[in-house]
Amino acid sequence: MAEEAARDGEPLVNFGRGNPEVGPPEHVIEAAQRAAADDESHGYPPFRGLPELREAIAQRYGNVYGVSLDPESEVAVVPGTKTAIIELALVCAERGSTIVLPDPGYPDYFSGVALAGAELATVPVDDLAGAPSDDVAALYLNFPSNPVALAAALAVLDIFEVEGLVERAVLVGDSIRARMLDWQRRWGQIGDVRGMGAMLAIELVRDAGSKTPAPELTEAVVNEALQRGLILLKAGVYGNCIRVLCPLTIGEAELDDGLTAWEEALAAVLG
Repeated sequence: MAEEAARDGEPLVNFGRGNPEVGPPEHVIEAAQRAAADDESHGYPPFRGLPELREAIAQRYGNVYGVSLDPESEVAVVPGTKTAIIELALVCAERGSTIVLPDPGYPDYFSGVALAGAELATVPVDDLAGAPSDDVAALYLNFPSNPVALAAALAVLDIFEVEGLVERAVLVGDSIRARMLDWQRRWGQIGDVRGMGAMLAIELVRDAGSKTPAPELTEAVVNEALQRGLILLKAGVYGNCIRVLCPLTIGEAELDDGLTAWEEALAAVLG
């Protein structure tokens, strides 16, 4: 829809959700196409993984991390991370030995301990020095958060505080809600205005009395808005809501432009 509206060079204000803007690299697509056309691709791979895959993994570890691995004895290809987590316990632990898990930890860790018949001990992720050491077969150092993502998340919270984005969400939400309530007073087909902060929605109905969902009106408003350079997102169980969640960094002028285009679209459909 965005491409259609932009063909005439009209500026767009996107109140919809974000989607990836680019596909896979061309060489990845070409490799997938070649593999799909190869008869040898259509069957179960070797249980230990394709030799060339294990060799490629070992080569990458050498190139990227400077670690030398034997692809025959030091590279394991498994169906997924959960499988590896459980099988690691079976490989490392004897019945009655101890496996130490981080607290908090990923729930699937416990399955491996149970299947190995091992004893369970835990250690707080911020106090690994306190982990037990007697008859310990394995210590899992993972925890249900990527450390880099954790650092990024904390930095985001800092930005929220420094830039006052919580207060900004209230201001943006108040501006949007005020316009929506005006629309509701103007058009009886707007059956409800709801939401919290800057995430708000209007619900379109056939009439104020029955409040019968009107997805056809919603579709018409979305299309009219697109003609005015505004992308809106339909929502709701019956497809009769239009939801907005714009960036908290949106400027006042751009927000007003988007709401004005939305109002014009409502007027075109509802009269």
